[in-house]
Amino acid sequence: VGAKAAASLAKMQIETVGDLLMNLPMRYADLSMPKSIIEMEESDTGAVKARVVKPPRWIKRAGKMSIFSFEVSDMTEVMSITIFNMPYSFTKFKVGEEYVFEGRVRVFRNQVQMQNPNVYKPGDNGIIPYYHLTAGISQASMRKFIGNALDEAEWDVDDLSHGFMKKYGILPKEQEFFAIHSPADMSDAEAAKRSIILRELLL
Repeated sequence: VGAKAAASLAKMQIETVGDLLMNLPMRYADLSMPKSIIEMEESDTGAVKARVVKPPRWIKRAGKMSIFSFEVSDMTEVMSITIFNMPYSFTKFKVGEEYVFEGRVRVFRNQVQMQNPNVYKPGDNGIIPYYHLTAGISQASMRKFIGNALDEAEWDVDDLSHGFMKKYGILPKEQEFFAIHSPADMSDAEAAKRSIILRELLL
């Protein structure tokens, strides 16, 4: 971690490897099982794999404000994507190309919409954690810092007995933190979250 990033992390009271590991995800994007557009309802949050069917068009471009939109389809329905204040990505989205769009859905005048979704390549999959951030730290940077912390951490021997941990579903610390930050599936993440809460209550 460079000096500038360290100063930004310090604003979040993150100064050690342990502090990084305890910066738990606030939510996850589950790319393992994208939904079809037609399944998505008002206020649903999820991932949709779809192909661009109408090219981007500018809605507004003035000073620091920019808005453009385009349409995508997965053969079940058409969805409108609106992008705010990222003019550099206007040329990224070309008709015929496929992406995974993850975000919250709105339904306006019977049209499914997403505003500023997270955009992934079709080959991206798995569970993507999202963290609380501060100025100067991106999600990608935070994931990298936490990934390095997982690799560098020295795991203490648990104070709790194996039988007690098994009885109450408390995971070994190493398994607990790998599962919360890099879960194989959502059940892993839920088990790790429950384990961390129980550990905090008992110790």
